[in-house]
Amino acid sequence: MSNRGIARSPLGVLREETEARLSALLEFDTNGGCWLWSGAPNAGMGYGVIRVRGTRYQAHRLSWELSSGRPPGECDVPACVNPAHLFLGTPGDNNRDRFAKGRFPSPSGSAHYRAKFDEASVRDVLARLAKGERQRSVARSFGVNQSAISKIARGITWSRVAAAEGTQ
Repeated sequence: MSNRGIARSPLGVLREETEARLSALLEFDTNGGCWLWSGAPNAGMGYGVIRVRGTRYQAHRLSWELSSGRPPGECDVPACVNPAHLFLGTPGDNNRDRFAKGRFPSPSGSAHYRAKFDEASVRDVLARLAKGERQRSVARSFGVNQSAISKIARGITWSRVAAAEGTQ
């Protein structure tokens, strides 16, 4: 998640104003105990975004900092700002947690927007390499550079296909 354009914290002089603005935009979920953000979400992720004196902040981070004074980790409900549902973690911790729980996974394989190959093409690359064809020749025929073919051959990219083919 990119924090570009979102400031870290308005706490200190703005504490009371921040608490009031945050509280005014909450809905309480009696089933799960989440404090659901009813204000504007950030683009595509579902996390709340709030402006305090013209500066954008992530609502769940403000909620945590108001309650604990430290930056947070995350609840599994992106719109939740209940500090009891948040935990302290580094961005790496948050990304590992997010990946382990299957939230917002990045597209991989041919679904990735920068993919140059699909699964059938990768199988073709691996078969041609197994027959002894040079990586440069294979790369030329696919319109990519040799390093892309090398990464497939070494299992750095497309390792799922290589493993399924029994080449890794």
